[in-house]
Amino acid sequence: MALDDFQRRQRQRYLGSSDAPALAGVDPFGRNQVDVWLEKTGKLQPAKYREDLNSPKVVGTYLESGILSWVEDSLGVRLARDQFKIHSNGVMAANFDGLALAASPPAVVEAKVCGMFGLPKYFDEFGDAFTDEVPDHVRIQTQHQLAVADAQSDFPRMDLVLVPVLLARRGFVLYRVPRSQDLCDAIVELEENFHDKYIKRDEQPPDTPSMESLKRLVRSASAPVEIDPADLLNWRKAKEQIKLAEEAEEQTRRVVLAALGDAERGICEAGGISYLEQTRKAYQVSESAFRVLRFSKPKP
Repeated sequence: MALDDFQRRQRQRYLGSSDAPALAGVDPFGRNQVDVWLEKTGKLQPAKYREDLNSPKVVGTYLESGILSWVEDSLGVRLARDQFKIHSNGVMAANFDGLALAASPPAVVEAKVCGMFGLPKYFDEFGDAFTDEVPDHVRIQTQHQLAVADAQSDFPRMDLVLVPVLLARRGFVLYRVPRSQDLCDAIVELEENFHDKYIKRDEQPPDTPSMESLKRLVRSASAPVEIDPADLLNWRKAKEQIKLAEEAEEQTRRVVLAALGDAERGICEAGGISYLEQTRKAYQVSESAFRVLRFSKPKP
């Protein structure tokens, strides 16, 4: 299920496994240390999860239960699900999707969904089943979770994270990521230092926020602030370059389409083009037909 308000407040209060990749500079969605700082210091408006129940993140949370059930059937053990735990340092926390405490060896379980809404750049980083071949950000998350698990007096020692992934075109795939104590220790040090240097002091890290954070930033109708004129001029220049590029693309596209005459396909030594009719299915709007100009490389 989607996160409730309490879980969101807890995520804002502590550094979680989804924050660790951003702090380490390997977040695949573009989050960085400034984004984490803005969120943890309450400078962002709440994300509108409830308004888009079909977003990839929300869909993933709904599919999580089925993935964990698959793990239970595969291992033959019951999982303790949705366990929120805080590290003894008061800085880190983890919301464990599942804990295979009765397995041999006991393990943390981190469920993932990948490729349901298009294939992300890291899709091919998922390797063969039962290996530890997972994307860097997933590896960082697993070691963060093991570090938090270490601080729980009621947990057995766990040196393994099972990562079941519902992968597009492959189905359920299980990965086994072992503990890297050096990486665990480095993540704890990184997150504690980040908390003390930036969150506790409310001092912005030296980076630029993502566009998503800038859109959610809580703003006030105060007096104008001074900004660097070079930044403004660079932005205006970039917009003008985009405009010129769009105008040039439209003009050259018209030339290419005119060269087709009434044909649907064209070919030359540089490659080929097609201008075929497409159909947009009727969902919330009426069905419509349109054409798309596509380029194809020349065959060797």
